[in-house]
Amino acid sequence: MAGMRHRFAVTAGQIREGRATLTGPVARQIARVLRLGPGDEILLFDEEGVEHAARLLRVAPSRVEAAVEGTSRPGRESPLRLTVAPALLRGPRMDLLVEKATELGVTAIAPLHLRRCVATGSGRLTRWRAIAREAAEQSGRTRLPAIEAPVPLATFLATLPAEAIRLALWEGEGGLPFRSLDGAVLRRQPAVLVVGPEGGLSPEEVGTLREAGFTLLTLGPRILRAETAPLAALTLLQFLAGDLG
Repeated sequence: MAGMRHRFAVTAGQIREGRATLTGPVARQIARVLRLGPGDEILLFDEEGVEHAARLLRVAPSRVEAAVEGTSRPGRESPLRLTVAPALLRGPRMDLLVEKATELGVTAIAPLHLRRCVATGSGRLTRWRAIAREAAEQSGRTRLPAIEAPVPLATFLATLPAEAIRLALWEGEGGLPFRSLDGAVLRRQPAVLVVGPEGGLSPEEVGTLREAGFTLLTLGPRILRAETAPLAALTLLQFLAGDLG
């Protein structure tokens, strides 16, 4: 069954004239970790959202070759083009957020240096990208989310496209419920969701977000942990956009 095959993220350039050539970590995983061999079936997906059914021909830790036996473009990606911009969290919490947000279908993760952050994220970008790759492979996604290097809030805001729907989680008074959002609009336009750290957004940051056109949203009366809140919000946004449920 296709669902039982191991899946690997590749680039379109690794597949030429019906053959796939895999090197680096993917080759080592196939040869040494999974111990697959000639004749075994795998699935490959590239950055264009194309999935390829392939059969292994030659397997070595430095190079794997496979014959492509079928190509398709499955519709597994979310209609919601969402960038989650969470405050930097301490090691395991940030790892968990990257993994689960990838599974849920986020388009990009853009960590932020905010005033009350207790983590720096130094040296962890490669790890986050590896976690996202593995989560995408295991969850059946056909695109890898972009994992950006952490930046200050002002730098992030300067990069936002004008058409992006701007949303932020806010634990204070005056936040709107998620049901006030229009699912049809979420499907048409890219969206950005900013989430604060354990200590919450500072009053200055809330003011900056308001001035930048952000809508403040609430998840309800309970206070969620900094790694739980963005996942809950992402799930609600995916539901409103028609991706879940």
